[in-house]
Amino acid sequence: MVGSLKDVFSELKVDLIKAIETSVKENEFKPVTRFADAVKNKTKPVIIIEPKNVQNSVKTKTDIESNIDPAIDDLQISKVITTKNGGMLVGCLSTEQTYRFKQIAETKLADSYNICEAKGLCPQVKIVGFQEMYQEDEFLELTDRIKKGNNSSFTPTPNVKY
Repeated sequence: MVGSLKDVFSELKVDLIKAIETSVKENEFKPVTRFADAVKNKTKPVIIIEPKNVQNSVKTKTDIESNIDPAIDDLQISKVITTKNGGMLVGCLSTEQTYRFKQIAETKLADSYNICEAKGLCPQVKIVGFQEMYQEDEFLELTDRIKKGNNSSFTPTPNVKY
């Protein structure tokens, strides 16, 4: 009898482990989009909608929902994040839809809301110690190659000093 109970418990243990493993595989954890990541454009671009007058984010959300219908305007909204000052960050599945959402929001909500796109990062790179290794023309050639290789990261006219 003791042997059969051990067999039953071991079978239950194996079944429980299998059930947990399949549950975890089916419900893979997706990374949460944070406010900071969205504003820094680490993810897709987002539109910032801030009220001109002080109000809570629930009022902002109801105004957006009453004026913009994603089904009618063919928008697939992927993220909505509230901010502490009553604003909202809204992002769509594609960049084109995000810009279309911005245009619609500007026409329908511009009276009482400031609407803008979250600006991405403008990285600054400081390279030290190259004066000893390179001449000025070699250094400028090296920086040109770095700028061409990372074209999307730099502003149109980066400031290069020797």
